[in-house]
Amino acid sequence: FERGTLYAAVSLGARPLDLPEGFQQAAARGECGVSGDLAVCAPGLAVNWSALGLAQQGAADRLARAGAQWSGAELPGTTGKVVQGARLAAEPDAAGFLTYGPYVRVGEGRYRFSVDYAAADGASAQWDVIVHPDMSGGLVQLAGGALPATGSTGGAVHGTFDVTTPTALIEIRTRFNGTGSLAVRQVSMERMPVNQQ
Repeated sequence: FERGTLYAAVSLGARPLDLPEGFQQAAARGECGVSGDLAVCAPGLAVNWSALGLAQQGAADRLARAGAQWSGAELPGTTGKVVQGARLAAEPDAAGFLTYGPYVRVGEGRYRFSVDYAAADGASAQWDVIVHPDMSGGLVQLAGGALPATGSTGGAVHGTFDVTTPTALIEIRTRFNGTGSLAVRQVSMERMPVNQQ
């Protein structure tokens, strides 16, 4: 962000992960105000935020912790079905993506993600994080791994990934390989604060 310039972002609630990193940096310096889904930053300018109906207090936390979560029921899949808010695949369901999407547009930065799931003993399943750098059909895998058996209590896999293109579509996928059972309860993602990157 350039000093002396006013920047505004609307719809923070609708697209919380698509916020340019400059908003986080300016908010950390106390140069932003927020109200509802509106954020305004004024690097290098003295601003009376309350006179504008904006709150400076809490702006840094609000802009630094931009994140979203989706229940398994909200995510599409090529196999399985929705059961009690989760997406579930079990033998004899075909192998395929139990969940994919949510195709969230994000800006450059480091992100933290979590997949809350349950996998029965004998299940064979994987997860990955995919970026669509453009809509030409090219995919780039940013991270991936196995979803080990969790027993009936369930578990979660957590990780981080870096996005280096200004506007990229992200999806977090889970793949059921046709044996045992796999349930995805929730997928979440948040932009990490600049000072933790």
